[in-house]
Amino acid sequence: MGDRIHSGHDWMESIAIGASLLCLVHCLILPVAVALLPALAAFVALPEALHIWLLGFVAPVAGLVLLSGYRVHRDHRPPVAGALGLVLLAFATLFFPETVLDMLLSTVGSVLLVRAHLLNWTCRHGCRR
Repeated sequence: MGDRIHSGHDWMESIAIGASLLCLVHCLILPVAVALLPALAAFVALPEALHIWLLGFVAPVAGLVLLSGYRVHRDHRPPVAGALGLVLLAFATLFFPETVLDMLLSTVGSVLLVRAHLLNWTCRHGCRR
């Protein structure tokens, strides 16, 4: 039973890490590409609500994975880093859309989320505080 729990957590953690990394790539590369290649903007027209949809996916998955990991390892660092990352992503999405501050907050928030998930993974697999 314990192995199935670990494999389920690992699967969800992998999805969460992948989503956070995709967010980071999106935040860093897409604006630069659009700025350098204005014609690309016509082909990569993303709906304005995309960031809200992504936040609606990322927040519950990250919350579930980080809190369930906390129940196993009792290390507060992963959920705290993850919560801070989610707050930064939410602020960027809801209050500063399509601005330089949006890109900055989203990038830092994504890095924090990736760090939180990697630390959560490590702690679930036997970290010692």
